[in-house]
Amino acid sequence: MHSKIAYQQLTVNTIGSGGVDELSHRIDGFATVDALAPSWALIRCLADGHSSGNEMIVAVACHPGGEVESQGHERMAALSTQVLQLLGTVDLTLHVNSGQKLREQLRKAVEVASSKVPSNSNATTSTKSDLSIEQALSAIGNETSGLNWLLLEPTKLQLYNAGTGGLDELKECLPADRVMFGVLRFVFPRTHGAPPIVKYLFIHWIGPQVSVVRRGQWNSKLEDAASKMRSACDFAFRKTAYALEDLELANLIEELGRVTCITSSDTRQLSVNWYSEGLPGPMSGRALQSSNTSSASTDETHNHELQISSMPLLRESAEHAIKIVREEGRQWKWVLMTVAEYRVPSSGGA
Repeated sequence: MHSKIAYQQLTVNTIGSGGVDELSHRIDGFATVDALAPSWALIRCLADGHSSGNEMIVAVACHPGGEVESQGHERMAALSTQVLQLLGTVDLTLHVNSGQKLREQLRKAVEVASSKVPSNSNATTSTKSDLSIEQALSAIGNETSGLNWLLLEPTKLQLYNAGTGGLDELKECLPADRVMFGVLRFVFPRTHGAPPIVKYLFIHWIGPQVSVVRRGQWNSKLEDAASKMRSACDFAFRKTAYALEDLELANLIEELGRVTCITSSDTRQLSVNWYSEGLPGPMSGRALQSSNTSSASTDETHNHELQISSMPLLRESAEHAIKIVREEGRQWKWVLMTVAEYRVPSSGGA
């Protein structure tokens, strides 16, 4: 008997040269085959809706299913966030439940996209519209979830933003004129079936442009924010930052090593490179080989075990489709994608 590793891979369902009507028709057609299966799309369209003008790139997440259990919703939201991240930087992200809704939302959105949506916005910033504060906290406390950071706004302590890209992505979302409360999950993966080392950092951000009055008002929520986040995870340490330079990764990991007692089977020292290994992202052949090796070791004591990759793989065909849809002047205007699962038997005794 062999254990298996299950990988989710982003695959191309259809690619087209028409506009939003054609894509919407394809989305609804896919839904008739599997009414609960999610799909994602990338479409290049004109920002003003006319026959000529500036083009914009729009990412679409379509979840046609009805009500699902809370845990299932969290898993789907985390998966959708990861897939949207693989689609790359976009001008707008839409969340719909049908092709018809896509037509309606996109036509409304393109009218104001140029003035309302920054051109450097990215797909992961849409996470806050996918998750409630309770779901985001639950995901951050789940060590197998792709979500590895979140920020709370300082008035009602609601979710401001969240993502899967680690510290660098978190720092991009810190406003200079506000106080923020955040948590970052550090994951240091280990080999030979050993569980990863997981630590949490609580971040108290005080932007350099915050007024004295506002600073006092917002800082009064510090302990309430810490208490809310502590319900989901325990902090290894807390960090107050007044500038992005106060959140340098190497310094944070050095401080983490000082305040925690780490016992690692492979005797590695905490480092930036080790942290980077734990970030979700497209797996290389080396990472795939490493996973198989780990599974082989585990198989001796855990036959039939199914290990699931937390981050979907980006197939070469899907990566190529995304690239050509993004290029101006190309015939292809949109691509519709789905996530398929495949399983790789690990090496081990029968």
